[in-house]
Formats: sequence, structure tokens, C-alpha cells
Amino acid sequence: MQNSPNEAAIFLTTDQFYASITIQNFVLGTDGLLKLESTMLSAFGVPSPYYINSELMLNYLSTIPVSLPVGNYSITASLVGLDSTDLTPPVSVVRNFSFIAPTVAAPDFNPTAGTYYEPQQVAISSTTDSVSIYYTTDGTIPTSASTLYTGPISVNTDMTIKAIAIRNGWNDSPVAEAAYVIVYDPVLVVDPTTLNFTDIDSVQTFTVSGYYLTAPINISCDNVNFSFTPTTQR
Repeated sequence: MQNSPNEAAIFLTTDQFYASITIQNFVLGTDGLLKLESTMLSAFGVPSPYYINSELMLNYLSTIPVSLPVGNYSITASLVGLDSTDLTPPVSVVRNFSFIAPTVAAPDFNPTAGTYYEPQQVAISSTTDSVSIYYTTDGTIPTSASTLYTGPISVNTDMTIKAIAIRNGWNDSPVAEAAYVIVYDPVLVVDPTTLNFTDIDSVQTFTVSGYYLTAPINISCDNVNFSFTPTTQR
């Protein structure tokens, strides 16, 4: 007598398998019965032990999809007499198998991590359906107590986003992270941009300022022209 699933098989709770039993040189209902013993039988609304007395019932068994909660399971299939007593010598086979929870796919970031020259709107997603995504931007590991992702995150300055995807009944995803560097071009502001001298003793005032500067502002004069660095002006 042989049966499926294989010994020590592992299934995800999202999987389905079909149990099958092959019996040789034994006619159910004539030579005896097939006795099934397992706690999983309650999932099919039948008691344990459960007796099968015909090939038709046995074939029907193989058409029922099996999908169970997380746990370890065992099923014993035995051939017994018509009075349900064990054969001599006993004929039985035992299969042990497990159902485990699947793992949520790690979050993806769009755009991907990198250096950008303008602010970004970062979207987070997972290829697993029906997940909730939680994230942090302070370097801590995200959990279900972190900020729930509801829409793109505004990244206006250097930022590292860490995210996790969670689905009920599944293992949490691995933590994914993406580091963004935002670089702004330096801007020099000169006001006014033109000076008008009416005579040699006249005085003109101007202001020079800037932002996103990577070096001090330098001003030089050759009695006629002024020059400024950085040279980017607005």
C-alpha cells in the first residue's frame, strides 16, 4: 500500500494537495476496509478513525483538495478486516507532513535608492496582495507599530526609508531599505544686478546672498566690473 503526500512533505498554507492511496491485491468491501486515522479528518467533517469500504470512495478521496492551517500533521492508513480488526500481519503506512505560513515579499521602492538633483516622491509596494506596509525614516527597524504607508513619501533631503510588509496569517516580509541623497545646485542672489554710478563720488549698495552653497561667496572688483563666485545667479 502506498499513499501521498510524501513523508515529511512541507506545504504552504496557500497550497493545496490531493491525498492518494494505492492498494494492491486487496479488494475493498470484499477483503476488508481501509481505516484512516488523523486529526486532519475533522477538516473534512468525518471522524477519526474513518473507514472506506469501496474503490469508489477511495477514488473520491483523491479529488478533495487539502489545505490546512499552520501545524504538523500525521495520517495513518491501515488495511483491516470487514469487522474493523487489524490484519495479521498488520498492513499500514504513516505519513507525516507540515503546513507553514508563506512569507510576504519584501517591499519595493520607486524610484529606487540613489542620488537625485530634485525632491522625490517615493512609492512603496509589495508583489504580495493584501498587505499593509509600515515604514520609518529615523533609522529604526519598522514594525506594525510604525507609520502606516498610505501614499508616496516626500523626500526633500537626504533620507533612508526602511519598510516592512505585513499580511495576516503570513510571515512578515524582510525589512527593505532605500537611501536617498538629494543634491541641490548652488544659487547666488545679487540685488540689484546693475549698478549706475553718476559720478566718481557716488555710492551704490548691493546685496549678495545664496543658498545650497558649497563654498564662501567671493567678490572682486577691477574698478569697472564686479565678479562673483559661485557663478550661478538667479
